[in-house]
Amino acid sequence: MNNGLATEFLLMRNQSMCCCGVAAKIDEWITVQARGEGFKPVMDQPIAVAGVLLHVGPILEDGSLTGIYRLDADKSSAPLPF
Repeated sequence: MNNGLATEFLLMRNQSMCCCGVAAKIDEWITVQARGEGFKPVMDQPIAVAGVLLHVGPILEDGSLTGIYRLDADKSSAPLPF
């Protein structure tokens, strides 16, 4: 977070995969890095994110696998009307 805006977040296909419920598989989330100031944080609602899928492959932090996808996002539309 920076000045109330999300600058990095996980985009998941199912909200119950985050903290409770079924553990997410490594290919079931995308780490999103906002270009610019960031986006208004939205939880538990569908969103659309547009940008460049910059990295596909192992992402390591301190020697541990933390993901396989990273998107540099230019814009976010949230929440979506469903």
